[in-house]
Amino acid sequence: MNHKTLFFFIILLCSAFVLQGQKLSIDNSTTMYKDQKYPSLKIVLEPDSKDVKKAYKKWMEDQQDVDVGGLGFLKNKDVLTIEAQSVKRISPNKMDLYAKFDEEKGNTTLHIFGAFGYDFPLAPDTYPVAYRNMKQMTYAFLNDYLPGYYQEKIEDTKDGISDLKDDKTEAIDDIADNKEEIKKSKKENADLTAQIKRYEKDLKKKNQQLDSQIKDEKKVKKIIKSEEN
Repeated sequence: MNHKTLFFFIILLCSAFVLQGQKLSIDNSTTMYKDQKYPSLKIVLEPDSKDVKKAYKKWMEDQQDVDVGGLGFLKNKDVLTIEAQSVKRISPNKMDLYAKFDEEKGNTTLHIFGAFGYDFPLAPDTYPVAYRNMKQMTYAFLNDYLPGYYQEKIEDTKDGISDLKDDKTEAIDDIADNKEEIKKSKKENADLTAQIKRYEKDLKKKNQQLDSQIKDEKKVKKIIKSEEN
């Protein structure tokens, strides 16, 4: 099954949803930019801000056919900008669209906001259709980005578990071989036994980590499906 089918980010008609453990939250909010207050869509998510920036810039340029400023050669700004361009998922009219990134309690906080001019910020009351379209676009981005992020974490943990299992098996096999020379190998067997205990302890932690990550993935899927209905 394609990992993208695990998640269905559909238009959110209510103000927010929050996943237990703060793995993902999305709210209508406000943010300051250049001494002006803007209505915004606030997203708190787990991946590192630099990774989210790269993914957002690439997705916007590939999917929305716009130029994104603020990230590139010798540039890594906190706000990525799309200036005086038409963002097809939001409006055919030229506009400014911004993505503001912060680190907050180990998570990435992302504010998406825009304006049709300095005095015309994109707000749910003044531009309801465009604001809803911006929200749709944001969910489309998350739908393309987050499943792959969680799948990569799960695969890394599975690889770690497989390596630990192999190490444990090898240590057990070594003990069996060393039984033929028990007197000479007593100290080595003691060390190997200690290693096996450490492998078992690490294996337990990795299995717990895998279970937690799978639960995180299921929780996100459950939240999204509930919003779809």
